Amino acid sequence: MIFRHNDMHVEHKTGIHDGQGEVSLRYLIERNTHPNLRLLTWMHVAPGASVGLHHHRLETEYYLLLKGAVRVNDNGSISDMHAGDLLQTASGQGHALENIGDETADLLVFVVTHAEHPLNTRSSV
Repeated sequence: MIFRHNDMHVEHKTGIHDGQGEVSLRYLIERNTHPNLRLLTWMHVAPGASVGLHHHRLETEYYLLLKGAVRVNDNGSISDMHAGDLLQTASGQGHALENIGDETADLLVFVVTHAEHPLNTRSSV
């Protein structure tokens, strides 16, 4: 099955998790449509924009930086990421991200839920 770029749902958000500036999310698949995959998006972070510090519970989030340069708070450790780098934030950990470059940062973002996650324990009718 092919999902066409122009058919994908896009959201433009400001202040994600109390971050700054605008972030665009292109949903590569609709949210919560696959077991254990809560989110799969192509995220565009404008220069100077950020996603504020937040924590994950019963899920792991991955940021694969495709283009640009970002600074991340990786569970309290501050590091810079460049194209090709991958950040993993496990259950119980937190992270934040800021675009420190002069161009839009593009990331592939996916969230994998753990077996105990409420999305995976719903009974089917």
